[in-house]
Amino acid sequence: MKKVLSAILVLALALSCMAISVNAAELENLTKRATSWEATSGDGAKAGDLDAATAWVADAAQATLTMGIDIPLPMGYIEIDFGDTVATEFKIQVSSDATSWTDVVAVTDNDSAKYVYEWTSATQRYVKIEILATEDDKPATIAEIVTRQNKNKEDTSAASAYPSSGVKPADGSYLIHGDIIGLAEGWGGNPATGAAAAFDGDVNTFFDPLGTANGWAGIDAGEPMKLTKIVIHPRADNLHRYYGAEIDGSNDPDFADYTPIYVSVDKAAEFDYIEIDAEDFDDNGEFRYYRYYNTLEHGDVAEVELYGEPVDGSYTELSAYPSSGIKPADGSTIIKGDIIGLAEGWGGNAATGAHAAFDGDINTFFDPLGTANGWAGIDAGQEYTLTKIVIHPRADNLHRYYGAEIDGSNDPDFADYTPLYVSIEEAAEFDYIEIDAEDFDDIGSFRYYRYYNTLEHGDVAEVELYGTPTAGAAAPETEAPATAIDGTYMSLEKNVFEVGEPIMVTAKKVGSDTDWIGLYYAGEVPGGPSSTQWFYAWLADGEAWAISDGEGPMAYQELPAGDYVIYYCFNDGYEVGQTINITIVDSNAAAETEAPVETEAPVVETEAPVVETEAPVETEAEVVETEAPETEAEAVEEEEAPQTFDFGVVAVIAAVVSLAGYAVSKKH
Repeated sequence: MKKVLSAILVLALALSCMAISVNAAELENLTKRATSWEATSGDGAKAGDLDAATAWVADAAQATLTMGIDIPLPMGYIEIDFGDTVATEFKIQVSSDATSWTDVVAVTDNDSAKYVYEWTSATQRYVKIEILATEDDKPATIAEIVTRQNKNKEDTSAASAYPSSGVKPADGSYLIHGDIIGLAEGWGGNPATGAAAAFDGDVNTFFDPLGTANGWAGIDAGEPMKLTKIVIHPRADNLHRYYGAEIDGSNDPDFADYTPIYVSVDKAAEFDYIEIDAEDFDDNGEFRYYRYYNTLEHGDVAEVELYGEPVDGSYTELSAYPSSGIKPADGSTIIKGDIIGLAEGWGGNAATGAHAAFDGDINTFFDPLGTANGWAGIDAGQEYTLTKIVIHPRADNLHRYYGAEIDGSNDPDFADYTPLYVSIEEAAEFDYIEIDAEDFDDIGSFRYYRYYNTLEHGDVAEVELYGTPTAGAAAPETEAPATAIDGTYMSLEKNVFEVGEPIMVTAKKVGSDTDWIGLYYAGEVPGGPSSTQWFYAWLADGEAWAISDGEGPMAYQELPAGDYVIYYCFNDGYEVGQTINITIVDSNAAAETEAPVETEAPVVETEAPVVETEAPVETEAEVVETEAPETEAEAVEEEEAPQTFDFGVVAVIAAVVSLAGYAVSKKH
């Protein structure tokens, strides 16, 4: 009997350990990324404040709540805690642009305070919950909403340390780390999509080159290494751009001479890590410099991890940032982002620049040029309110912690800033120093934070900043456009076009020479899949311009029947100034489908379903969302659609663009 009890006890302990292991990994919650809340009444943000004790409370039983996250991401799971009032009838919708909505589920006769639903995930940005009835007709409430890609999706947000794949390298093999090299700013001059984004541990950020074979993201290993494994995570909603993904090795930092080690010949199958072992490499060698590159596609990528063996047999393993082991309070997270401030430390030393304060290694250090001369900071990407500061002084320089200062600002140059904490003592020992919010000198909501010192030289080994994202924080301001056409940026004479008919857009350059107009399939948005066609606004500049004569995968080809949206965007980026919905119809196809053929009626009846299957645009739009517009372009080319353009017109347009000095990018 004792043996039986002992066995049961052992089994219970084993199961307990398994449960602990499963729960150790935090599950994704996209609601944490919410940047907008809209409700018919009440404070909608309380449904996403991570506090079940608070709730969105509407004024009536019939109410609608809409949540928007910062960027479109795969979404296919939702949990709703209704709180005090159970919604008995409601429906859930999702959207990528807050304009075109897709029904997820309609629920009737619900009697549960907590509702869970999972569906096939797709890239979305907005979730709408429309409550149609509640128990006893009480005002609608929602205490908390949780959303993620699927039921068991683990959190791989910016709070995850690099590397974030969880891959365990073989014995004798290490993660290759070092200085990031390559393109400092991504497409459109965006520093957030430069090379560093491919090595930040966050699959929701991405490296975005200037175009095909135009820009790369790399790493200087500091010494020769031989690769043993490659791990790549594609960019969300751009799985097709993994085709041509290339890892090169070189002993020249400019890659004037290099060896392609691996080149992908397929698109990515899903939004997940892809592991490539050495036996699947195309070549290999001993190199100090490695890069991610693409000569076949635009080449966006979310994460790159390179594992290898040191040539001399020894290698210093990377300390993960943050390295203090501090566990932040509930709702608070480590703040990560682009490193800003002094690129090179005292004496022009790149190894002691700002990045050394955020590398997880207490044996490296940031070394400013002098007292009040240089700082190390971070661009959080959005506003945060600090909850904890952790600082580790430099070895043998504990006295330089006197005057250590953390500032917050919404100006990247800190022309205006708030000192949040200033040390009035030297450090007592070579160890982490924790400063809680109650010991701050001031507090506020800021996007940019820095370590600075106006009283001492200000060396520092490590800085960790923890905070909570500010709900409803305003997006960074951009330069306002100057003027517009009749109060808008573009106009059309009509909204319905025949297949093959030119779509004439009258647009005006209202700000930058890089304001642009793009045509997208309904349900897609700028910043997601590539546009089907686009052109710069200055080409039209107040005159009607055929968007079908622009650039893009469908340029000079007939677009299929369906619903589309034309976007006016500013400064080569994705800030939208105006949208116009249009529809393309194929009257001839409709006539052929409907017209009876008297002599061959059976044949018509047999062929008709094929026409009906191919005609609906909704089916094609779903494919576009997962496979991207280039796939549609390839399909049209395979069917040998007639070319309807004039080569003379093409030559003139090419000359105009060339004279203007614009490099046309596939990005749009």
